[in-house]
Amino acid sequence: MCIYNANLSDEELLKMKSNKIFSVDSDESNSARIEWLNKDSNDTENENYKDRLENMIKKFSFVADLETIATSHVSAESIKNGSYGIEGIVSDKESQFKQSLFRRLQLICNIYNLFGNDFTTDGIKIQFFRNIPKNLSVIADNVSKLASTVSRKSLLQQIPFITDINAELKQIEEEQKQNYHNENIQDN
Repeated sequence: MCIYNANLSDEELLKMKSNKIFSVDSDESNSARIEWLNKDSNDTENENYKDRLENMIKKFSFVADLETIATSHVSAESIKNGSYGIEGIVSDKESQFKQSLFRRLQLICNIYNLFGNDFTTDGIKIQFFRNIPKNLSVIADNVSKLASTVSRKSLLQQIPFITDINAELKQIEEEQKQNYHNENIQDN
């Protein structure tokens, strides 16, 4: 707080402070005033500070600038490379989370087993999936290049939108039988 052009003694200041009321008289030559001390800053300075702070947070937390990635037309590989720094942190957290979930499941099984059940966590597999876009053209190119050396099942496992490999293999087999049957009918 700033007090201008007021001749106040220490006793008067203490009295004002204890009463929580500030009052100053001004004479004709000087105008007395009391005001808060404020730092005058412009909007540009504040925006620069916020931008610098945001960049530092991203830098030290190993997070890529997702706004720039979202607005630009970059490939899935570029996004993957841009998020490489956070990938290690995510895998550590994923490992800890997996252990915690597994421990919780063991405790739940133990509680059920106290009531005469026979539950185990042996058949449980915890799996996490990252929500990072895949470059399907690169995957398709790799699958077609490996078609002569790798089994069909292994190739289908590389394609992200195929969830049931065995059902897909059956579907391919049925389509091949249907195509063979149609070709034989047309030849006759």
